[in-house]
Amino acid sequence: VGRRTFDFQRTFGEWAFEDRKAFVVTSRALADAPANVTTVRSGGVTHAIEAARGLGKGDVWIVGGAVVMRTALEAGLVDLIEIFSVPIMLGGGLPLLGALDEPLKLTLQGLETYQDGVVKLAYAPHR
Repeated sequence: VGRRTFDFQRTFGEWAFEDRKAFVVTSRALADAPANVTTVRSGGVTHAIEAARGLGKGDVWIVGGAVVMRTALEAGLVDLIEIFSVPIMLGGGLPLLGALDEPLKLTLQGLETYQDGVVKLAYAPHR
């Protein structure tokens, strides 16, 4: 989890990932972090993903903004990308990833629609 995503999620009250071990990538100490949260202060995103994979408990879910996602993608650490399209027009916002070093081709792996109009697209990145 990226630091800004962690801080934003905490504004909702309860920690959403209480049932999972979480690694937060940050250069600053976390105040009042839940017991299942480990701070990764050196080695960044790559170290956090390696630590999570070292637990050997299944898939690693990367939650974060543009910097976390771009770093993981460029390091080749992402097997599946899930993008949720929510039927609300904002008229502005933050870029999904920002600029990549080079275009990343994707292969559609799945599509799911929900009653509320949300659509989930699953893609595998080409290596």
